Amino acid sequence: MTNTLIDNTDHLKMVDRIRKCIADERCTVIKIATGYWDIPGTALLLSELKDFLKKEGTKLQLMIGSDPIARVEQLKRPIANARFPQDYIKRNLHELEVKEKYVDTVALLQQYCKRDEVESKLQIRLYKTDDEGNAQFFHAKCYIFYGEGFAVGIIGSSNFTRKGLEGNAELNYLETNSAVIKEIPDCVSPNKGHICWFDENWEISTPWNQIFLEEVLKNAPVAIQAEKKKKEQTLELTPYEVYIRYLQTQFGEIADVSSDGVLKSYLPSRYSVLQYQLDAVKHCFTIMRRHHGFVLGDVVGLGKTVVGVLLVKKFLSEAGDLERQPKVLIITPPAIKKEWKRTIADFDRENDNKIASRITFVTTGSIVGLMGDMEILEEEPEEFDEQLTYNDYGLILVDESHNFRNSDTQMYRALDDLIDKITLRAGQPYVGLLSATPFNNDPKDLRNQIYLFQREPNNSDIEGVPGGHLDSFFNGVIRTYKEHKMTSTVEPSKTILMEMSRSIRECVLNYIVVRRTRTDVKKQYPKDSSILHFPTVVGPCKLVYEMDSDMAKLFAYTVSMIASNLPDEDPTEHLGFYRYCAIKYFRNKENERLYEKRNLTVSSISLRLQKIMKTLLVKRLESSKTAFKQSLINLRQYTRNMLAMIEHDCVFICPDIDVNAEFRKADNKFADAAKAIRHKIERKGGNNFEFKASDFKSEYKEKLEEDLRIIDKLYEGWSQNEDDPKLDCFLEALTPELFNPNKNTSQKIVIFTEAIDTQRLIAKKAQKKGYRVLSVSAENRDEMHEVIVANFDANASNQRDDYDMIVTTEVLAEGVNLHRANVILNYDTPWNATRLMQRVGRVNRIGSKAPMVYVYNFFPSAKGNEQIHLLENAYAKLQAFHILFGEDNKVFSEMEEIPDVEFTHDFDGEESEMGKFIKELRNFREIHPERYAYLSSIPFEMLGGTLKSEEFEGSTIMVKAPKKGLVPVVVDEALKANVISDLEAMKRLKCTEDASYVSALTSESPICQAAIRCYNTQVSRSLSARDAAKRQKQALDVLDKIRHIEGVSPESNSIINAANMAIRHKNSAIIKALIEFDKNYRKEQQTLFGIDFDINSWLQGAFAHIADLNVRQYGEPIIAFYRVNQ
Repeated sequence: MTNTLIDNTDHLKMVDRIRKCIADERCTVIKIATGYWDIPGTALLLSELKDFLKKEGTKLQLMIGSDPIARVEQLKRPIANARFPQDYIKRNLHELEVKEKYVDTVALLQQYCKRDEVESKLQIRLYKTDDEGNAQFFHAKCYIFYGEGFAVGIIGSSNFTRKGLEGNAELNYLETNSAVIKEIPDCVSPNKGHICWFDENWEISTPWNQIFLEEVLKNAPVAIQAEKKKKEQTLELTPYEVYIRYLQTQFGEIADVSSDGVLKSYLPSRYSVLQYQLDAVKHCFTIMRRHHGFVLGDVVGLGKTVVGVLLVKKFLSEAGDLERQPKVLIITPPAIKKEWKRTIADFDRENDNKIASRITFVTTGSIVGLMGDMEILEEEPEEFDEQLTYNDYGLILVDESHNFRNSDTQMYRALDDLIDKITLRAGQPYVGLLSATPFNNDPKDLRNQIYLFQREPNNSDIEGVPGGHLDSFFNGVIRTYKEHKMTSTVEPSKTILMEMSRSIRECVLNYIVVRRTRTDVKKQYPKDSSILHFPTVVGPCKLVYEMDSDMAKLFAYTVSMIASNLPDEDPTEHLGFYRYCAIKYFRNKENERLYEKRNLTVSSISLRLQKIMKTLLVKRLESSKTAFKQSLINLRQYTRNMLAMIEHDCVFICPDIDVNAEFRKADNKFADAAKAIRHKIERKGGNNFEFKASDFKSEYKEKLEEDLRIIDKLYEGWSQNEDDPKLDCFLEALTPELFNPNKNTSQKIVIFTEAIDTQRLIAKKAQKKGYRVLSVSAENRDEMHEVIVANFDANASNQRDDYDMIVTTEVLAEGVNLHRANVILNYDTPWNATRLMQRVGRVNRIGSKAPMVYVYNFFPSAKGNEQIHLLENAYAKLQAFHILFGEDNKVFSEMEEIPDVEFTHDFDGEESEMGKFIKELRNFREIHPERYAYLSSIPFEMLGGTLKSEEFEGSTIMVKAPKKGLVPVVVDEALKANVISDLEAMKRLKCTEDASYVSALTSESPICQAAIRCYNTQVSRSLSARDAAKRQKQALDVLDKIRHIEGVSPESNSIINAANMAIRHKNSAIIKALIEFDKNYRKEQQTLFGIDFDINSWLQGAFAHIADLNVRQYGEPIIAFYRVNQ
């Protein structure tokens, strides 16, 4: 929208511009100053005002003055002793023709205009009334629309009437410069903006809501008809329609096929309309509303970014209805951020309601180097690249969410804390997890990610979790996985792990995951499949190399030196990696405490570092002889550096400083290196310290010297053997196999390795064979981006053919298309086996031109695998992944079994429980479209009644607060209340179409109050697993004593029952209140049975406090739906 004059000619009508302003998703406040007002003018904007006012946090202020021209017009038919404008507005209202549009407009005013202006979303004032109540002359007209990142102002001649908005010849000016509209005068400039002008005049105007409702609108025929229509519709609500209304809250998104049209309208014109992507958005939304989050796990290459932006668009357009702030946080690896921004720019380019300004990006950790010859993509990024600051985001999308599989990282804790803060201040945000590979190493991966939106794991709302105990469920499967992963390729462990994975899928993932493979798209979306091209993946194909006897002996000896149990665990000669465990050899405890973290001792930290280095060194051995030799050179120098520090009586232990790098920069001159390190310690502080040699046990130096001796011996052995059978195998396979024109139709190949030295070796040797090689690592990725796209991205507009081969580290395993190539070689297998899937996904993508994609793997040698169990680890992880999520192809070994896994059956399958409810909702919508639309517009408040039913006992109550979704509760005859699942609530509300209510309840009834008490215990914060057991038992003991006190009232008994349930759900507020209560009485040397103890007052007071906390956090709870069974 641009600045323009508006004169009510065909293309410049005031009403059209106002409609556009109100419909803008960012608009949250409307301020209108007018000399006169009528219902026909408001009716022109009825649809837009309905949508605007039902959004959370919106407000409309209407200031009416006395326009001299309008006054002259009205006085042509004078009213005796009339006040202007109210008596003339009243006459117009009472004479207004009772048309449906006017009736609906008045109904909207009745709904949002409250007598108390403070509680009203629609506020009306008369400009400067005199003693008789007449408004002062007021010739100005001003329309203001604004919100975060948005402001439009219109000034001119048009009154807020039908003639002013579309009939009369008018002249108005539309201003879009926010600075002008929001300007405030100060000592430098007297200029004032639209908002400042309006607010000054609003302050001197008279509130008119109550007079308008009680004196002006009341008894007008159009108002009487609006009240009658509302009453008739409400009275006609049957038990079956209440049931349908509840189903709408659960599945309205899926049942509403018209929402496809809205989603399609969001798509840029050059994007294909793919039904599987639209369905993913609807399914994710449905899951999100029910469980506060979702997992979008479509396989690599199906367009998760497009689905993600559609989700953001839809969320922002409905944030008000969802009772969330229209702000989005997207967390993404650095490599993918550019693709997100490009896609968002595509969506904004053709749309007035732009979304970029309402999205904040934060990137996760990227490439790090642990050893000089090695570059690895951080397996578990520790921190965000920038600070994660507070904002009341309504939606948080986490791309590549597997980066949050470890709850011990600073990055995970920062996000977890942010979600807690938002929940406390603005209500729990929705969290969307996007990952094709959410399971990496262990079921804990899934648990930690899911806990980002399942905030009460011991009281989960995931229907399939036994008893709602999600934490107990995961504890069990984690134990099973640990016990059997090392024997995963043989029975019975293989079967046990398969059953474990099926259990996770059926009890948890089926309810929260939307995942489609290419096979799913082909089967379920043939129309989409006809547009797209999915290549067939062939393989995995093995490249096997043989070692001669000398090499085999050297390899075996090397493995025995570096990969056996660590020396402290095994007294025989082995490399101990003592360079990495200096803190374990401190003489005193004070120094140890400097480096201990939470439950990690210096011994456990040292052992962890030793095992990491052992694994990395064996991986270098598996990668290439060249990489391994360079690793030995580096490890030898690092060990020498530590010995030099001991010799110089100056030992640096600096977790935040790369000490070895400083020695390298100083060309291993000790004095220069020490000076640089001391300077950095002064700047950084923290746990970076300088120690004396005497601070360490004497044996530490001896162990370092023994390590150095073993490293020298290993290096000498590998320097004498010039063979590299793996490299020879690779070079021999290049022309006949890897570049076989019958397979490699594109004559391009992508090769992955984790070691930079291996990368350099491959590139050098392949170039000598005449191949044009592009080498990419973290060091040059950004610089080479355009070259990579031009040569290997099938979607590139300007394609080039400068390279046949790209040899890359893990830096290109995500966030890039390489699908002009159709052959991929994993030169060394990644420790994190699901990285294989991401690698293959670089070439197996939508838009691939080749009919086949070939995957080649170098398997680790039998001897190496025997020591590090790489084969077993990879198989266990991949097989568990296949059963949990399904996959199109095997990527590592022929042993992998690919089951037929579908996640959409819970929503789409007519025979599934949820599918039956969706089918019933769709049928009702098709048969009764008008009634369906009416039901969807009814607010949730006291919908229901008493019904005769023998199927279920007790009453079903749905409690709701402004910042909290529906909480279903069952209350029995003794007023004992329990929270139930949404699925159980649907079953209990279901009835026949001819069912009728016998009577109704009030919100003050004991049943409703018991439900609200249960709600208050449900929504309070839960204890962490660490604190739960001990404090839980303590609180239950106190409650048991209270239960046996004489004189407990029936109401207090009901509270005790609710408290018991709350404690078992680890409700921290209740547990804390009871423990504090017990402690205070013990302090005063009293007992719970003291003479002055009033249990009834204390219980009611304690629960009132918890209720107050919940009201502050979520708003006042109300009864939304209810069914009392007789």
